[in-house]
Amino acid sequence: MKFQHIIENIQAVKKQHEEGLLQLANVVGVGLGFKEVGGQTTDQIAIIANVSRKLPLDQLDPRDVVPPQLEGVPTDVQEVGSLKPLEQAAAKEASFLQNLMDDVKELSQKWGSTLESYWPWPAKQTPTSPAEPSSKPKEEHYDN
Repeated sequence: MKFQHIIENIQAVKKQHEEGLLQLANVVGVGLGFKEVGGQTTDQIAIIANVSRKLPLDQLDPRDVVPPQLEGVPTDVQEVGSLKPLEQAAAKEASFLQNLMDDVKELSQKWGSTLESYWPWPAKQTPTSPAEPSSKPKEEHYDN
């Protein structure tokens, strides 16, 4: 399924940049979720940089600014205040991803390839296992 591949790519981009984002001043967590604009949640999937307190850009060192996107994946800075337990944050992200995959599967069945034209960015190709035979049907996993 193409959308599962896109979600996996977004997860890979998050994982690749998570350590660097956590080095930025005021960033206390990194996750996946929907981008918020003007206090309203959008339908755009983003890498979320959680900060204890959101500050105006002019109060940040330019090296501590979260970029607007990472490898084509939008980012969002969201104020979370004090830290929540790691298990709670991980469960929230896993629940988000499972719900997203369920919604994508339902919409794909309903709209078919039309849904692909609404996706906000192109899917990146990732290498597949060289030992995987092409005749074997692929299994879908929704571990996250």
